[in-house]
Amino acid sequence: MLPRHPTPAHSLRLPALLIAALLGGAVPLPALADRRPVATASGVALGGRDAVAYFSGDGPVAGSADHALKWHGAVWFFSSGTNLAAFEMNPSAYAPRYGGYCPVSVIEGDLRPGNPEMFVIRQGRLYLAASEEARAAILNDPGLIERADAAWKALRER
Repeated sequence: MLPRHPTPAHSLRLPALLIAALLGGAVPLPALADRRPVATASGVALGGRDAVAYFSGDGPVAGSADHALKWHGAVWFFSSGTNLAAFEMNPSAYAPRYGGYCPVSVIEGDLRPGNPEMFVIRQGRLYLAASEEARAAILNDPGLIERADAAWKALRER
């Protein structure tokens, strides 16, 4: 089965913006703005793991080609149709921060893909570490994410 492609953002933009305006912007909209590429070695996000499953407490769970879609230039696999649908509705809530790059490497300005097995859920967001040392830093340094956010913004503005 071929991966599903979410409806192109440009075809959703006007109706979605109208709905958001009418509702005061209180409703999350499917991936309209965030267009950064995702770190992959093979074109498959998270090495084929289900991004939504990280948030259920199950950690990294293998996805299936039966439940797949393409987003930000990568193919994303999910363990169920329910998880695929959840991701389609709000991909930014489930996708790893910084496109899957390790927050420590973002701060250092030397982007290294995070390891999907070395993850941290912090403040409701998924972070992938490139090493055990980086994972420990993400867990123990309260200012690390704030510094990574600033560094990521600066990298994107270049």
